[in-house]
Amino acid sequence: MFVENKNLTFLERQPDTGELFLCTYKSLEQGADLLSPPIIISNENTSEEGGKVLILGAGVAGLTAAYDLLKQNRNRPEDKQFQVFLLEATGHVGGRSLTLRPGDSFTEEIPLSTGTVTVTQTLSFDREPGEPYEPYLNAGPGRIPSNHIHVLSLCQELGVDLEVYIMETRSNLVVTKGGLPGNKGVNRQIVNDIRGHIANELYHHLKDKKFDQGTPEAETQKNLLNLLIYFGTLTKKDNDYSYSGSQRAGYSKLPGLTYGTELEPIKLEHLVDAQLWKRSLYQAEDFLWQTTSFQPVGGMDKIEKALEEKIRELGGTILLNCPVTSIRKRSSGGWTVFYNDRQQGGDRSAEIQGDFCLVNIPLPLLGDLVQPGDFDSDYWEALNKVMSTEGFFRPTCKVGWQAERKLWQQPTDENNVPIYGGISRIDHPMTQMWYPSDSFYAKLGALTGAYNYEHEAERWGQMLPKERIEEAREGAKLLHGEEFGNQLKHGISIAWQNIPTQKGGWSDWKRVAQTPEEQAQIMNKVRLGNQNFHVIGDQVSFLPGWKEGAVLSAQEVFAKVTKVKNYLLTQVKRVPDTRALIEGYQYCPEE
Repeated sequence: MFVENKNLTFLERQPDTGELFLCTYKSLEQGADLLSPPIIISNENTSEEGGKVLILGAGVAGLTAAYDLLKQNRNRPEDKQFQVFLLEATGHVGGRSLTLRPGDSFTEEIPLSTGTVTVTQTLSFDREPGEPYEPYLNAGPGRIPSNHIHVLSLCQELGVDLEVYIMETRSNLVVTKGGLPGNKGVNRQIVNDIRGHIANELYHHLKDKKFDQGTPEAETQKNLLNLLIYFGTLTKKDNDYSYSGSQRAGYSKLPGLTYGTELEPIKLEHLVDAQLWKRSLYQAEDFLWQTTSFQPVGGMDKIEKALEEKIRELGGTILLNCPVTSIRKRSSGGWTVFYNDRQQGGDRSAEIQGDFCLVNIPLPLLGDLVQPGDFDSDYWEALNKVMSTEGFFRPTCKVGWQAERKLWQQPTDENNVPIYGGISRIDHPMTQMWYPSDSFYAKLGALTGAYNYEHEAERWGQMLPKERIEEAREGAKLLHGEEFGNQLKHGISIAWQNIPTQKGGWSDWKRVAQTPEEQAQIMNKVRLGNQNFHVIGDQVSFLPGWKEGAVLSAQEVFAKVTKVKNYLLTQVKRVPDTRALIEGYQYCPEE
């Protein structure tokens, strides 16, 4: 059931054992303090019933739900256990958590002006002798924030090795269409010159205010001025402080045998005219992008592969290459799922029956698989509204390259400190470039040479991959020069809205209705489920596009299927802000 303005219940995962705990917190309006000791989920506080569970789609949520349900069998009598079957349309688990290695392929259906064409691409990165794992490109998600504690706990439980993902380095570049000298700058100088100039402006605005000596106001003013001096690295000259540059901004000649030569500051008017708020300059300060972040060693799909292995060990069944063709409610209760069995290279029709149906299929693809008569009318109304919402899944494109690391891990005339990881930003359709956070001593490295959203992603999705790749190469030349762009090899591009089994990168609940109240009402209804039919995945979470949302969704549906006592599904008052949570533009002024 839903609750509102009452105590909230959540399932938490114990990092070392993987046990799920039921925790009760104060409502969000009162704060999130724990009200009672956590309770381990066991037969004592779950239903004694078992059942056959059909999970459609082996994405992160589907795999996590299967894993947690199968673990419950260890404490259940044989006749009360869960039988779990996962049906996956493709030949691999993970869904949008797609890691490509040499020889891996994927297919797009591209809507060109002349008609839809089908294009298959294969990753052709070169293998490097002596490296501990194959080169890879994370075509989907690429990092795990340290605040995504449930995914991190799951990795610890599964034994998935993690390494630091570098969200930002001060050596990353910023390219604009105007403002900056030469339309280009280095993050460390831009960020610190902005701080210096703002601190300078505030200091001179506040320093002449008069307060009686010894009063609290005078002491506060003194402390504030000292804070501004430190914050902006203001320097004293002629009994006054001002910003004249800082070692924080970098050096034109690095210190070593001499003191080095600090860079001359970029003028305030140039920094303002560059309109850097459009380039997500401070995205690394936002909560979901703050350091430290992580990545699985060898590729993001290591999590899904570990889940797959555990599910099979626990007796679960995973059917790959089995796309669902229809979902029907049985008159006696439960569900029948019809699918095409392509496991052995054939294509025969098959069906499977179960007591529960957990749908990890993207909602835009679900409309052709279900029918209104199988659901209560109010649930169907909400579900159908989402399934028929154009653009419910937002477009996004990536481009991947392989190149020699010396192209960015060696000093250049414009940037005398090498780049080790992080993201460069550019006022170009490619939007950004990610540098690898692993194997720094290897000769070759994989670059995410573009990652865009909204209109640019929509436009790129209507282009052939080779056209996207060449446009991304031109953007790379603006970042690092002609030689850099010409030496990028093995380009590959994915437009997620063109992937037949996905149709986009992440959900956007703000598109399902005009008002916030209607949006929340629809999301609440879909999340509730109906007739043992439940939609799962990051698509119905408050973290669309993130693995954490998928894992939390799986834990929530686990509570529904096992009927955890005292578990209450919280009613949301607003839907997630997808633009802010994924694309990071929440501070951009409207134009």
